[in-house]
Amino acid sequence: VILYNSTGFFKLIKSIELTNKILSEFDKPVWLIVHSESIEELNMLIKYANDLGEMISVIPEYLVISQVSEELNSQPFRHISYYPASDFFPFAEKIFTGCGYNVMAQTIPYLTKHHFIPFHRRFDDQFQRARVRKKLIGILK
Repeated sequence: VILYNSTGFFKLIKSIELTNKILSEFDKPVWLIVHSESIEELNMLIKYANDLGEMISVIPEYLVISQVSEELNSQPFRHISYYPASDFFPFAEKIFTGCGYNVMAQTIPYLTKHHFIPFHRRFDDQFQRARVRKKLIGILK
């Protein structure tokens, strides 16, 4: 359902065009790594994705969506700052994120391809959110 107003509709079209343009640069299925901060946490997600790829003998192409501008430790990948990252969720083969409220809500339709790591936050219990998601996945299997 599209709520039709000229500004919102134009934004939707521009978003789809940009998403398709970025994805057209990939030859293999895309594994998406999304995290806003910090460099250490982002590197943990990248390592998790690399380890999973090695475990299942897959060498994917990575698209890292983050505002982090520091150098990242990983094999070759594309790194962009893009909002909202959820525009890419339908097209990614796998999605790697932390367990923030918004991203956990946005990835509900993609349970089978969503991989996550909870991170410590002062005012947010990402570990509880991860436990709830794991129970949900267990119920749906």
